[in-house]
Amino acid sequence: MTFDAALPVFAAILVWFVSTGALLWLASAPRAAHAATMAILSVVMAAATAGVVLIGPEASVAGAFAGFVFGVTIWAWHEAAFLFGFLTGPRRSECPPGLSPWRRFIAASETVIAHEVAIALNAALLVVLSSSAANQTAMWTFLLLWGMRLSAKANIFVGAPHLSDELLPERLRYLKSYFGPKRITVFFAATMILITIITVALAAAALAAPAGAQQGASLGLLATLAALAVLEHALMAAPVRDAALWTWARRRDAAPATPGYVPSTLTAAQPATLARSPLAANGAGRTACPVPPT
Repeated sequence: MTFDAALPVFAAILVWFVSTGALLWLASAPRAAHAATMAILSVVMAAATAGVVLIGPEASVAGAFAGFVFGVTIWAWHEAAFLFGFLTGPRRSECPPGLSPWRRFIAASETVIAHEVAIALNAALLVVLSSSAANQTAMWTFLLLWGMRLSAKANIFVGAPHLSDELLPERLRYLKSYFGPKRITVFFAATMILITIITVALAAAALAAPAGAQQGASLGLLATLAALAVLEHALMAAPVRDAALWTWARRRDAAPATPGYVPSTLTAAQPATLARSPLAANGAGRTACPVPPT
């Protein structure tokens, strides 16, 4: 692998690792600090959005890296707003037992709808700002994060056998009652195939791009981000305690971790999100909203 091909890989992994750790560290801070932190992050997000406009004409490798950082920064604002409890949904209680699959889906959607609408509006803004620009890296970074996060959330709702069950903030632990049973599904297999195809296509396009071109750097960053999402999806089916990777990011004076959500910037993540939302049992191995087996 040449330096031009390797640099986007290492850069994307570094940004992903640092941003995910930073989100966890901020989320474990005392709740009284969240309003001030969110205000600061809002200023940073506004600056990143302005940066997207400024680098629009910048068709260079440096412009691709800047766009990637701006896209992740904007995405991180949404993950922080969710983890702090400022932007979730109108339903902030556990899932009522005995709901039909459709009613369970509606109830689960009500817990995150405000967050999803905000992401959709932000995505639309980035499309307006970047669709005719020479540098579209920030836009595609944000859209890729959103797509991978939706895939992860859908799989967690349907059910997956092994999910990290730590680091959910106390204020959001009711979300675990909406997660599906521990199982491998056809939906999981289909999404794994789809995101793997997307990753391979992005990587092939990056390797085929001219050396030193903005296109190659941008595609390399996106391919690495997609590969990380494939890894996070795969860990849903592997008996691996991947949350241990983020123990360094929790404050020592934070409250004890409760089963829940690892806010990766990927599945968020939401994961994140891009972050992964782990499955947690309620009672004797049952979820609060039972799902008929398939």
